[in-house]
Amino acid sequence: MKKRLLGIVGSGMIGRDPFNPYCWSGSSLRFFRALQEHPSGNLLQGAFGVEASRFSRARIAVPHYSPNRRVWQGRFHLDTRYYQALTGEVRRHLETLETGPNVCPIQLGAIYDVPAVVGRGTACFSYHDGNIAMLARSPFFSEALRPLVSEALAWERRVYDGLTKIFTMSEYLRRSFIDDFGQDGRKVVTVGVGPNFDPPRDVSGKSYKGTDVLFIGIDFERKGGEPLLRAFAQAVRSGAGIGTLHIVGPRVRPRILDDRHLTRNVVFHGFLDKRDPEQAARLRGITEGCTLFVLPTRYEPFGIAVLEAMYHGMGCVATGQWAMPEMITPGRNGWLLNDLDDTEELADYLVRFSADEDLRREMGQEARRVAERYTWQNVADAVFEELPDAVP
Repeated sequence: MKKRLLGIVGSGMIGRDPFNPYCWSGSSLRFFRALQEHPSGNLLQGAFGVEASRFSRARIAVPHYSPNRRVWQGRFHLDTRYYQALTGEVRRHLETLETGPNVCPIQLGAIYDVPAVVGRGTACFSYHDGNIAMLARSPFFSEALRPLVSEALAWERRVYDGLTKIFTMSEYLRRSFIDDFGQDGRKVVTVGVGPNFDPPRDVSGKSYKGTDVLFIGIDFERKGGEPLLRAFAQAVRSGAGIGTLHIVGPRVRPRILDDRHLTRNVVFHGFLDKRDPEQAARLRGITEGCTLFVLPTRYEPFGIAVLEAMYHGMGCVATGQWAMPEMITPGRNGWLLNDLDDTEELADYLVRFSADEDLRREMGQEARRVAERYTWQNVADAVFEELPDAVP
C-alpha cells in the first residue's frame, strides 16, 4: 500500500482552484484527476489552492510599478515576498486539515515552500513544467527583471533541497534541476504529461488534402505570432498554394494584424473558451480542418499545445529548444526551428508542407503515434512508482 497525496496549487500565475479547467492551463485538473482514477485506488486524498491576501499583494506590487504591465507583473511574480505570503496561506490551510502520517503533500511549481511548512519528517513532492533558471535563459526574458533573479533562484533551490522527489514533464527540465540547482539525479524523475482535452480516438480518416495552418497561443508575442505572420506572408507570396492561417488564443487582437501585407489568408479567431459548448465546437472544427501546427515560441516550459495538435494528426513546426525535440523528430512528424528570427527557414517549411500531400499525411500520422505515448494515466503510474509505502 502506497502513501497518498495532498495536492497544493496557488497564485495568480497558476490559479487557486485545482480542479478548474484553466488552472495551470488545465494541467492541474488533469493531473489530480489522473491520481484520483489510478487503478491502485485513489492516490489523492484531496487538493486545495491558495492566494495571498489582497493587502499582501498590493503591498508587494506597488514598489514594483512600471508603465509596462508585463514588466510590472514579472517583477511581482519574481518577488520572494510573494512566495512567502503564499507559503503562509499554505501553512494556515494545512493547520485546518487532518491528514495523518500516510498523506504526503505534492505542490505544483516552487513558489511556496511546503517542505518548510510540514517539516523534514514528512515526505514532500512537486510537479513542474519549468523553473526560473529556464525562464531566465530564454530569449523572451526581460532584462528589467534581471535584478530579482538571484533571490528567486535561491528560493527555488531551498524548496528543491527540501523535497523528497521532484517530478518533471520533460527530460530537458529534469536536466535543468540537476545542472542548475544541484539536485541528485535519483531525486528528479521525468513522469511526462498528457493532453489537456479529450483527444479524438482515431484520426485515420483525417483528410490531408488541405493546407491550413494553426497557431494557438494566448500570449501572441511570447508564442512567436509575429515571426509566424511574416513567414506565412512569404509563403503566400511564393505561390505555393498554402491555405489559411488560423490564429486562436489572444484575447485582444494584436496590432500587427492591421498590416494588410501580412494578413492575406489569415483568420483571427481570438480566445475560444473550451467550457462554452459552442466555442469548444468551433475550436474543434478549426483544429480538425488544419494539417499543420506552428509554434515558433520564444519560451515554452513544455508545449502542451504541440502535443494536443499531434493528437489531432498534425505535423508540427516549433522552436528547437526546451521539450520540443522530445516530441518532434525533424523530417518525421515536423521540423524544429534553429533561429526564431529567421523567417526564411519557417517560410521554407510552410512551402514544403503545402506542396506535398503525402508528406502531410505521413507526418500527421507519425505525430499521432508519438502523441499517444503522452497520457495522464502514464503520469499517474510513474508517480505511483515513486511514492513511499504507507506506514502500517
